Amino acid sequence: MSDIFQEVDEEVRREQLKKLWDRYGSLVIAACVLLVVAVGGWRAYEWWEAKKAAEAGTAFQAAITLAGENKNKEAEEAFAKLAGTGTASYRMLAKFREAAEIARHDPKAAIAIYDQLAALPMRTWWARAFSRLLLRVAPKPDLSYVLDADPEVARARKPEYPIEFMHKYRSSYLELQKMAGLELIQPGEVAEVHQAIVDRFRDCVLQKELDSTVQPAIAT
Repeated sequence: MSDIFQEVDEEVRREQLKKLWDRYGSLVIAACVLLVVAVGGWRAYEWWEAKKAAEAGTAFQAAITLAGENKNKEAEEAFAKLAGTGTASYRMLAKFREAAEIARHDPKAAIAIYDQLAALPMRTWWARAFSRLLLRVAPKPDLSYVLDADPEVARARKPEYPIEFMHKYRSSYLELQKMAGLELIQPGEVAEVHQAIVDRFRDCVLQKELDSTVQPAIAT
């Protein structure tokens, strides 16, 4: 008797499975097809991104070579092109190097580019991590300043910018100053700021002279 009941149970289960398949089978097949297409699309995207990154890396290295050969105009154009067409990371790197090349003949234009870079939302972790990465590969100057300013005073000179923007801009610059180890010049009168810049410059020159005399002595 138990065998009969077991056969009946199996037949009932088969009928239930058949009904479920008849009802949802097409959905299961569609889901499997979508999964295969999604995986294939993601693999294709990864391949495309890797290809673009490799091309951008080659272009970036070529531009660095031009800069090393003192072909500044060609290097500037190469970095500018990469800054517009490269992958996200190489666009930012190229922007920094473009600014460095432009600074050789147009400091004001270079400052404008650095201003754009400083406008990153530095309160977010990804912006800070990305900035640290850039600081590792960007040319490091002997001495650099961040001239701090009160947002209210700055807006009086630049009323076209909203006060919220001025506070955010200042916050980004101060965060960048800490990360890059830049010299911070506090707000003050023109004479005070000028004297602070001169003092920092003098200290830097004296330190470099001290290092240049100490190193040979250690070597001997």
